[in-house]
Amino acid sequence: MAGRSRHLAAGIAAHPGGAALFRPDRRYHGQRQSRRSRLVEDYRPNLPRILPHSWHHRLAPRAGSIARKPWQAADGRGAQPVEVTDTDNVATMDAMLDRGQWLRAVEFYRALPSRAAKDDRATRVRLAIALIRSGKVQSGIKLFGEIEHVAPERAMLLAMVVKELMRAKRHDDATAVLDKMIASGADSIEELRLRASLHGRDKRFEPALRDARRLLTLDPCDWPGHAALLKLLVQAGQITAAADHATSLGTDAANDIALTQMVILSLKRDGREDAIVPLAEAIEAKGVTTPQAAAAVVAAYVEAGLPAHAEAAGEKYASLGVAGGKLDETLAQAMIESEDQTPERLDKIIDMMRNSKVADGRDPRALRKMGFALLRAGREREAVPVLAKALKLAPNSNGIRALYARALRQSERYEEAAEQFKQLLPSHPEAHNFHRYAAGALSLAGKKDEAAALFDNFIDARRSRMSDSFEAGFDNLWSKVDKHKVPAANLEWAWSLRKDKKDDRAEWERRAKWGYLADQYIIDWIECRDDQIHEAMLKLADLDQADQALSKIDKSRGVILASAHIGPMFAGPLALELLGIESRWIASTPGSVRTAYGRRLISTSDQTGAEVARQTLRTLGEGKAVVIAIDGAIALSAPRVPFEGQHITMSSFAPRLVHRLGTPSMFVAPRWENNKIGFVVEPMPAPEPGEDVNDYVPRWQAAFLDYLREFLSGEPENLRLAGGVWRHIRMPENG
Repeated sequence: MAGRSRHLAAGIAAHPGGAALFRPDRRYHGQRQSRRSRLVEDYRPNLPRILPHSWHHRLAPRAGSIARKPWQAADGRGAQPVEVTDTDNVATMDAMLDRGQWLRAVEFYRALPSRAAKDDRATRVRLAIALIRSGKVQSGIKLFGEIEHVAPERAMLLAMVVKELMRAKRHDDATAVLDKMIASGADSIEELRLRASLHGRDKRFEPALRDARRLLTLDPCDWPGHAALLKLLVQAGQITAAADHATSLGTDAANDIALTQMVILSLKRDGREDAIVPLAEAIEAKGVTTPQAAAAVVAAYVEAGLPAHAEAAGEKYASLGVAGGKLDETLAQAMIESEDQTPERLDKIIDMMRNSKVADGRDPRALRKMGFALLRAGREREAVPVLAKALKLAPNSNGIRALYARALRQSERYEEAAEQFKQLLPSHPEAHNFHRYAAGALSLAGKKDEAAALFDNFIDARRSRMSDSFEAGFDNLWSKVDKHKVPAANLEWAWSLRKDKKDDRAEWERRAKWGYLADQYIIDWIECRDDQIHEAMLKLADLDQADQALSKIDKSRGVILASAHIGPMFAGPLALELLGIESRWIASTPGSVRTAYGRRLISTSDQTGAEVARQTLRTLGEGKAVVIAIDGAIALSAPRVPFEGQHITMSSFAPRLVHRLGTPSMFVAPRWENNKIGFVVEPMPAPEPGEDVNDYVPRWQAAFLDYLREFLSGEPENLRLAGGVWRHIRMPENG
């Protein structure tokens, strides 16, 4: 028998077509042919020359069918009983594994004639592979644990076992195989990288980080390895450690674009934006002009808070012929960061994002920015599917959900908008805007009772936290100042506007924060303590000057009182009531508020723009005052104007009404004066005879901005620092 086996092996090896016997042939997959009939089918013409006569007859098909065993059907690749010879067992099993004949390989092993053959290390490794791939995973894993070492088969194990287990999401089993491979010999970068990845996917961060660091001891210049370590540190919440490692890389971080992106993210998350700029400069200095490098530079400047620098860098690369793909996407994201937008520029940004296939991608940040650009351009209906996809990819992002809700509302899909706003409330239990927008959208959807109940619950919750007397709560505001957070850009910009250059910065900031808290306290009191409004009115100062200014106005056509989000703005209704001025306020508070304050509102949150305009005209026609904060708007597409190095929202609704109706207008703003609330009243210019509306509107707005500039240069408690004029303030670029 042994001689015939050697004769068989030699004959097959010598024959030009014989080697094909041990190569995979996908024609047989899924067929139930016997090994005998398959061999005869492929090699019948050659058998007389290759095999002895007796072997020829042994391989010929027998009369009748061969009964299949249960394991044959499960294999699905024509597995049949195997005749074991003294040929190279490893080569035979390799051929079976290559063909995907897992159960056949197991049967071959079981039929081996001697214990020595079965104990062969290489053969047992192949048995373990066959067991795992045939579904007997734990048996295969157990066998791996019993084998002394598996290093020679590392390529086979990676391809046939590890990556297949990973594809099947059997991470623990894949990790067990990798553990054995790594323990079998010298450290392997590929195995360590895969194991670190598996640990990271399953949030086993300690062993993942251990493997990632071990990788870098093997190859300190493994830049993808550094990127993987940073990613794991960020995922593990070790942001400071990630930023420290990113900083330690210095300009080496520019050697790999994926690493550059992780360094930027790590530094950004830890608030080290200043450290990002040298990285961008290092990439530029290398003179690399690939689209990936260009995109990394632009992204670095964006994350450093330098959108103008990012845009300049993008334009420089474009002039060098680098364009399209990731660069266009990143440059568009830089351009949308600017507050100075024209319709043409917004259209260009959106086109760049479309051309770079942002809408087809799976990056929620990029999708969010595209949705934002569409909202800025007033293309709300186009923004809806983009933001819906972004939210699906990042369901816990409140920022994306808020934009999506706005897009739905502006697209008149009120019920869906209300649902999205309502989902923001649990994480923002004290947020005035989200409660107002949710109630407003419900009302617009025809669910007025639900809207009223939602806002009543919000009022009840606030009331339960308030003091029984106005003065007690008012005196407690200073204890809350140091915990109140204000955007750094708002503080920096306001500091630059002050008149008194001798102010102590720390004390100035505390007073500015107190001013915001005081205004919020006043609106809480007005909405929640309707029966105790008189206590708040005691804070009003002597309003004789305001009374004199307003008494000189001809109110037969009504009067427009133009204001902004400055000073204790919510004290305005109290001051006008004390002055005896019949007035209505255009505000985002829903009209369902069941208080005296609510009855004086023209709500923008639960009415369309046309309905707001009609109510305004009706109020003016009745000879009453309408108060408009012209720096506020729910729509992100509202026009903006340049002002003191920034761009602020500014509606032209008020001056157009003045021009159309001949209604007088005044600049008004409550302000703190020695712990009391005064009231600034200044005349606004009237249209000249024959003056075109397009000439009058900018002249009226310029006068308003002059008054606003003067007001903001005064005492810090009158700044307010939030809403309206403050909503789009950006930190100046000094980089």
